[in-house]
Amino acid sequence: MKEKINLHVHDAPVFNESWKILKPPQHLFEVKIDSYCPKLVSIGPLYQNLEPSPINNFKALCVNKFMERHGILAVKELMQYLTPDEPEELSRIYDLNLPQSDFEWLQLLVTIDTVFIHEFLLCLSKKYPTTGACNDFTIFFFNNDFTFRDRLRRDLVLVGNQIPMSSVKKITEIDSNHNFSLDDLEDTVRKFIVPRIPFISSKRVQTRFEEFLKSKDRKLIDKCQHLLDALYFSCTETFDNTKRPSERSPCSPEEESYHIPTASQLSKADISFKACEGNVSVMKYEKAKLQLHLPRLIVYDGTEDVLRNLLAYEQTFKDGGEFTMYVAIMDSLIDTQEDLAILTKAKVMQNHLGSDEKLLQMWNNMCTNVYYDPCKEWEEMIQEINAHNSTRWGRLYTEFHQMYLSRPWLMASVIAAFLLLSASIFQTVYSILGYYKPLNQSKTLNP
Repeated sequence: MKEKINLHVHDAPVFNESWKILKPPQHLFEVKIDSYCPKLVSIGPLYQNLEPSPINNFKALCVNKFMERHGILAVKELMQYLTPDEPEELSRIYDLNLPQSDFEWLQLLVTIDTVFIHEFLLCLSKKYPTTGACNDFTIFFFNNDFTFRDRLRRDLVLVGNQIPMSSVKKITEIDSNHNFSLDDLEDTVRKFIVPRIPFISSKRVQTRFEEFLKSKDRKLIDKCQHLLDALYFSCTETFDNTKRPSERSPCSPEEESYHIPTASQLSKADISFKACEGNVSVMKYEKAKLQLHLPRLIVYDGTEDVLRNLLAYEQTFKDGGEFTMYVAIMDSLIDTQEDLAILTKAKVMQNHLGSDEKLLQMWNNMCTNVYYDPCKEWEEMIQEINAHNSTRWGRLYTEFHQMYLSRPWLMASVIAAFLLLSASIFQTVYSILGYYKPLNQSKTLNP
């Protein structure tokens, strides 16, 4: 018999008043519903209307094994420990107007899902207690079915499919006596989040992200509301000592403009692209070099869902709009397969979808119904790019390129015409020189 843990109910987690866990806005949800709905596991109360998942039975097993491992005799005791003292506070987090009789259901649901997330992270840390259930849990969470693993991890970073980090921290305090401390939780959250970042192209870049997130003043489990918030933090926080994009001065509404020419149009105006290691914070324009720096994006089957959920999360909860700005710029740059080819050649984009058509379709629909929160620095960057592209010589070059060099046969015609004109000029000059040479010779002979 395990030693009974004494849970102090009055030490229930405290939730920030501004914290909310909501579904994406309806205007984004309607664009592509599948990107926001769980495929395998529902976390929290907002997607409970979906068909029951076989994972629900495994969730119950997780709770039973956790209670057995810690000598907890009653689920209600665990519920009171992991959820706020006042049920209304938990209801406020999910913006639910539940009758009094349903508050206990909500507490139970959040408790079960908190234990499930904790057991998943515990297995990920490889510090799971060496008990009989260890192999069962490890096999379930990390079985050899790649599709299963991918769907499970995808579902855990969806908008509206979240558990407050405060509850996960609270339950970890129980397990701290079993060699899984809050520091271990921090390391494991980071281990889970970093591979979900769509800008990581190699182990070296992944190590750099992990070192950044390891900084003493950046604690994911202290600063972030939930797993998706930790992912958003990792995709937007700057890596150097400059101020965060969210601290930039806002633009006035009349200055707002997020459209820039496509990648092919900018290339014709002598603006090049440079792929940088890092997240969206590396995006900048070097005016002296005519070079636009962009983070390297690795696109797999699940990347669109990650991008859409990060975008929806920022549109709903965050100020600054840095991720929205990144998506808006990429959407402007990409219009045709020629644009994709330019960005792919610059290594800004790595496409693993199987075809350029799929990637083109993804970007052409990404900004539908998106609202922009302008930032002065982004606006200045866009104005500089547009100013260069709209100069007199830039326009003349673009018009000439589109008129004479945009098609192979047109280019061949221009080259042929140029050679013909050159030959005519050469022949004319040769004839003139041939005429004056005898004349000069005659003058020499007859002074």
